[in-house]
Amino acid sequence: MAMVERFDLLFSLGKFDQCNLLIEKTTTMGDNLKNQWIVSCNMISSQFMSTYVKDNISDVKTKPNQQYIKEQQTIISQIRSAPLNMAQLQLELSALYNLCFIRIQTENVGCLYDHQFLQIIKETLIRVIGQQDWRHCGLHQDTTELLFLALQQAHDDRILSPLVSLCCLWIVVNCRQTKTDSVMQLVDKCVTLHGLKNLELPPLTLLPLSLILTGQHYIDTPSVTDIVYMTAGIVYFRKEDSKAKEYLNQIESPEFKGYTAYLKACQDYYSENYVEVLTTLAIDHTDMTSRLKALHCHLFGLALSKLEKHQCAIQKFREALEHDFSFLLPLYHISLEYRSLGMTLAELESLNLLSTALQNGDTKPTDYSQDMFTQITHETNGEVTLCQVLYTLACRCSQLNMYEDASQRYLDLLVYLNDTSAIQISGNSLVRVPRIQSIYFEAIKCLHDAKNYNDCVAVCDQVLSCLPSGSQNSSFSFLNQSEIDQMSCDTSLTGIFDINDIEPDQLEGASSQEGSKRKRQHSAESKRKDTECDSDAMVLLYKADCFVLLDKIETALQCLDKYVGKIPFSDDLGKGTRPQQQIKRRRLDSSGEESSQLKDTLPVNDLQKLASSVYCHLGVAVATRGQNKDALHFLRISLRLNQDALYNHAVVLWKDNKRQASVDWCQGRDIETVSDSFHLSGLLRQKQNKLR
Repeated sequence: MAMVERFDLLFSLGKFDQCNLLIEKTTTMGDNLKNQWIVSCNMISSQFMSTYVKDNISDVKTKPNQQYIKEQQTIISQIRSAPLNMAQLQLELSALYNLCFIRIQTENVGCLYDHQFLQIIKETLIRVIGQQDWRHCGLHQDTTELLFLALQQAHDDRILSPLVSLCCLWIVVNCRQTKTDSVMQLVDKCVTLHGLKNLELPPLTLLPLSLILTGQHYIDTPSVTDIVYMTAGIVYFRKEDSKAKEYLNQIESPEFKGYTAYLKACQDYYSENYVEVLTTLAIDHTDMTSRLKALHCHLFGLALSKLEKHQCAIQKFREALEHDFSFLLPLYHISLEYRSLGMTLAELESLNLLSTALQNGDTKPTDYSQDMFTQITHETNGEVTLCQVLYTLACRCSQLNMYEDASQRYLDLLVYLNDTSAIQISGNSLVRVPRIQSIYFEAIKCLHDAKNYNDCVAVCDQVLSCLPSGSQNSSFSFLNQSEIDQMSCDTSLTGIFDINDIEPDQLEGASSQEGSKRKRQHSAESKRKDTECDSDAMVLLYKADCFVLLDKIETALQCLDKYVGKIPFSDDLGKGTRPQQQIKRRRLDSSGEESSQLKDTLPVNDLQKLASSVYCHLGVAVATRGQNKDALHFLRISLRLNQDALYNHAVVLWKDNKRQASVDWCQGRDIETVSDSFHLSGLLRQKQNKLR
């Protein structure tokens, strides 16, 4: 068996170390230049693949890949220096393809848009075009256009195989950069080429493009035809479903069948054809990895869930976990199915298990730029992060009034957010996480509701140290917008318009609108500052309320002193006025609340309600110390913000032997005390006993 054939066999089997030994044993100094180029390129390819397979992608970048790239560029330069013929063009295109492959896998995809590197690609393509009809081509032309021209002029089968592989690689690069529209014509040209099945493979071994398409290197290398159809199917995926399915259906390689079935099922799922999803995925395929089997079961479960077959969906999600437990997204969807079934404890147990698995597991975040299949199916199989799970678990516990559990999850989440070495917020796009500032405010409220006042005060202090009115010594600032955008899952779209799109009449009125635009900008800036002040005030109020409930009145008063200038008093509430239709006699129910159908409907914002509650608690706490005068002062502040404190105010007046004042105060708020005096007296006595 010839050395090249033995090398190809060992390379396809993934025995790259043996490839290196074979080259070292059979290489002689007497070989001609062509053989030396082939041997050198194959040596680089086998060494690169040996390193790539043994190490993960992040480690590969630290290996001597720059040395591989330099050696490959040197070989290309040597080939170009020799007299031009088809055999040399075949080697040059093959070496150029391998060079692009190595750079894509070891560097950022954008490296191929580097000006100097583009020059290398264009020079080779111009040589291919010029060899056919000596057409004048320049380096100023677009690379995609040159590739298209090269395909049109390439009639020799010897250069067609590496040229088509190079085109597919360029198409993949543009798809990763979301520049799919620019290469559609090139895709269609590759698909319409004749004779791809019988192409002669070059003597120089091409690196497997399947590694970029699906992330796998196969023993039986897929044909050039299947590579082209797979590339075309990926390009048209979720853009033109009919074309994508047409190309995917023509793939014959069994190694690709599992991937094509999943892609077709995904398109049906997005089109809400859930029965078609079940039909497509019901067919068993060989040569599927454990991860691909898990993906099939997971998508099958999603379709069953949409058909409201929740128990069957749970079973499929469990099968997915059995195939690959490092793929934890099915466990999250199991919790959603339990929620749909109303099984709250099972739902929380699933989320807790998922949280534990993410904390203790050795799972690494998926790099969605590794292969195109993973990238384009990210919406259905994107991994959830620990941040997303902790936030979901905290919210669910809070919604179920399980404040103790919710507060603990919020604390775990805050600890995770402050561990900047391991933080990863963005994950599956279907699981939303708000801005970090909102998470902190939710945590403060939950800790307060859970009566975990000491931890609530600690979190308030951390927030106040980051807000503009606080000190700027914290390394974690909420209002650093770039940091917020980087760490938040929420995205915002900004509209961009061209001045040429504006109508003439709009341009005429532009100058007159300039002043109003400035006013709007000033108004937006003012609104932003008001929001910051509200955030500062809210945190101070929660902190003060915690100190009141911890019986640290003096410390609470110090917090309220910082807030007193920001009290949003309502003039209507202060004067006790209300719309004419609301002036009715109101009666008290057995719990001391007003009847719901007769409640005052004046708008009171959340900040007013919170401030009213804090001052009400403060008034009650001071009243228990016998300081009725101070208690009345705080309760009247509470009343000006929200009338819910009316009853405590009346009780304090009653306790201070100002019974007529208590009755007058109630009558002034349209509460009938004559016909219902016995009920009112009992209520006030009950409140008085609580204050003792």
